[in-house]
Amino acid sequence: MPLDSDPDFWGTNNIIEPTAELNRVIERIGINNGERPLNSIDAIWKKHNEEMFITTQNSDSIILMPVAKGAWEDDETAGIVYQEISGDFSFETKLSASKRNNEELPDMGFQQAGIIIREAGSREENNVILACGTGGNAKIKYFLRRTDRGKSKGLVDKIDDMNGWLKLEKVGNRITAFIKKAESDEWKKIAGYELSWLNGYLEVGFIVMAKFSGSGPKKKPDMKAVFTDYSLIK
Repeated sequence: MPLDSDPDFWGTNNIIEPTAELNRVIERIGINNGERPLNSIDAIWKKHNEEMFITTQNSDSIILMPVAKGAWEDDETAGIVYQEISGDFSFETKLSASKRNNEELPDMGFQQAGIIIREAGSREENNVILACGTGGNAKIKYFLRRTDRGKSKGLVDKIDDMNGWLKLEKVGNRITAFIKKAESDEWKKIAGYELSWLNGYLEVGFIVMAKFSGSGPKKKPDMKAVFTDYSLIK
């Protein structure tokens, strides 16, 4: 407490930073698992709101874990790892997600992981997200959500698990979303959107988000999303 401090005793050593040791522990775990050091990813990838998540990379995977409450809807922002691109492209990845410490599926709150196409440098949030996860209960769903000028709406449907493929295609002013089961070769088209903001530069990449009803201190993010075999083809 400020009134209890003794600068002659403490000097400049009066700040405790618990995250420093936590980061070293997580880094050692990553090294043991063959992953790169904490927050080390290829230079082609950029991060936004990086205080909201932990990210690491191994030879063929990018791993994201939310650590704070945040969402990509109604102008709220959570974590994103992205590249900036223009023109037409196809972006796909295999997603495998679970709780952080075991192979069980996330089972509380709104915890989702997936891919995003987002307008770069806009004052108002414009994006399209294709994600999988929880939507207020333990039942796993996919979410196709578009946000125009900070207002979000979209489609939701049940899926079996969080081990499958996601794809967003951009042609002209149209984005089309697809999903595919892990054991299947057939893509399922979900929907497509005509959007005026697709003409400029876009941020394309991976997202994680977590939020919970109420403000109970015990409700914390508990999800690990692994993105593998990803490709961004122009």
